[in-house]
Amino acid sequence: MASTVQEDVSSGRASLLLIALFAGVVILIGKTAIGIAKNKLEKEIAAEKEKADLEARKRTSRQEG
Repeated sequence: MASTVQEDVSSGRASLLLIALFAGVVILIGKTAIGIAKNKLEKEIAAEKEKADLEARKRTSRQEG
């Protein structure tokens, strides 16, 4: 009887450990995905700013010339 209780406690601890490990992996994957998306958006924003600056320079040069 005592061994059954001990096995249940060990099984419960193992399950809790697996749940915690799985949660950690999910959090890590989520943070990585967010970081990748953020970098992609920052690059797109920088490219759009550069494009807008180039168009503005072209407009001013046409007006001057």
